[in-house]
Amino acid sequence: MDFGTYSPWLTFIVVGLVAGWITGMLFGQRGLIRYLIVGCLGALVGAYVIHGLLGFSFGLGSAFLDQVAVATIGAIAVTLLARAIAK
Repeated sequence: MDFGTYSPWLTFIVVGLVAGWITGMLFGQRGLIRYLIVGCLGALVGAYVIHGLLGFSFGLGSAFLDQVAVATIGAIAVTLLARAIAK
């Protein structure tokens, strides 16, 4: 099956879901939509900070695993920021 031009978006959504799920397990959050929103925001924040500003790469041997690690770190930062704002 060829997804063509949709492939980057599907990858972004899958990475966001995985990162959101990992963050949800760490912070006790539930819900598919929450996983998606937190994970995708985390992917954007993580990519900007880790790859853009710091120029750092984890080098895990797989681009997908590297993206998930960056997105998870970003999702944790987004969750902590949201909790700090909510207080």
